[in-house]
Amino acid sequence: MAPTSNQIKRVRRMTEESDFTSPYSDEEISDIISEAAIMDSNGKMPIDPDWIETYDLYDAASRIWLEKAAKVAKEFDFSSDGGNFSRSQKQAQYLKQAAMFAGRSTAKSGRYVKVPPTNVIGFEDIYYKDWLDDYENRLV
Repeated sequence: MAPTSNQIKRVRRMTEESDFTSPYSDEEISDIISEAAIMDSNGKMPIDPDWIETYDLYDAASRIWLEKAAKVAKEFDFSSDGGNFSRSQKQAQYLKQAAMFAGRSTAKSGRYVKVPPTNVIGFEDIYYKDWLDDYENRLV
């Protein structure tokens, strides 16, 4: 499945991409939302076949704001005919929006499961034991 139309509309509202002149199609926003897949409420990761579709819309919005900031990065401030034009403020505002949504997104972390060793009986089974023995013999 893919992100719902309501999720796409919500990301459009969060990124000020709701008008008809938006360069982002629904498919592009759906792809960005899909990249922001997260662990579901049952602890299943997106690669798990039993994963319930769960997306971090704040992360998706942050990604779009970063793209928008990159598009206007080449704009610069200038003065002309007695007027000052501060076009760099646009990028600064886009980056602030990206940071705000990134701060609201879900923490990205992994789960580690400790698996007890099954074939280790003693020190003799450690693969680097010979190296340790050689090192200790050279110390004497």
